[in-house]
Amino acid sequence: MRTTASFPRGPGRWRVGAAAAALLSMLLGLVGLTGTAGAASNGLWSVVPSLEPGHPSRVFVKPTLIPGQPYADSVTVANFTSAPLTFNLYAADAFNIAGGGLSLRRPTDPQLGIGAWTTLATDRITVPARQQVDVPFTITPPANATPGDHVGGIVAEDVQGTQSGQGSIPVTVLQAVAVRVYGRVQGPLHPALSVRHLSLHVGRSVSSTFGGSVPARVNFTVTNSGNTVLTPRAVATLTSTFGRPSHRTEAIGQLLPGFSATVAMSFGQVEAYAHLKVTAAALSGQTRTQHSVGAWVPPWGLAAVVGVFVVLLVTLLWRGRRRRARARAPTP
Repeated sequence: MRTTASFPRGPGRWRVGAAAAALLSMLLGLVGLTGTAGAASNGLWSVVPSLEPGHPSRVFVKPTLIPGQPYADSVTVANFTSAPLTFNLYAADAFNIAGGGLSLRRPTDPQLGIGAWTTLATDRITVPARQQVDVPFTITPPANATPGDHVGGIVAEDVQGTQSGQGSIPVTVLQAVAVRVYGRVQGPLHPALSVRHLSLHVGRSVSSTFGGSVPARVNFTVTNSGNTVLTPRAVATLTSTFGRPSHRTEAIGQLLPGFSATVAMSFGQVEAYAHLKVTAAALSGQTRTQHSVGAWVPPWGLAAVVGVFVVLLVTLLWRGRRRRARARAPTP
């Protein structure tokens, strides 16, 4: 661990939005990994992969891992403030959050992947004002580690925290910044997606009972059933017997192996023509899967009107036939 170059004074305006974002993430009990590639900084401090001589700067740690063999690297924790900062350091597994994007397990949560395999040179450092410190670490996957992608992060958490004045009880909020670790254990790769729990909900109205258009809602789950990180798109196609297909597309973002994303799509007024069919697909590169379900939308009102018309027509034809038959009958 070493202290290196100093930093010039950063704009004070960086601190406002960053502190607010960190406050929200820690109130949720999560270390957020959402956002752009440069989001491993909150304007007060940052955590980035250490610069390797003769190599370009890195945004993520992306090691190729061999079961049973350690991978050595380091991260750089930089302090942009005018006072020393002390941090707790730890590694954690990543997971997909319900609203999309990635987050990290808390240090007290069970760790099964990167969080369990990573050993830091220290779990606590103090970084002087406007300086940075390199922290070595090793990742050692077990001999039985499953091939494919294992995602996590290395976190620098401020031990001093920030006092929140909201409410009657003061709350100390710990801010944290993490750099992502995309580890790939050597072995066969099997990218795969699945679509599950597909449902089609069709609205009903007076007009729909006479063959009018109806609103529709589609719900399904996209699951990464393979062993690589994928960035799928969800596509739903709604078709009827005679109408033109309607399409909806939604970008899901990074989906980790074994995790799922729930997709909900609304369609406006669509012509059902008694039957609707929805095909839900998930696509990521060459990986594709789809599933279909249908729903009947019987126009009972229209059917009743047609039925009455048919009955009247048959009745009139029958009466006319009887009259003609009587007219042709010989007079006694």
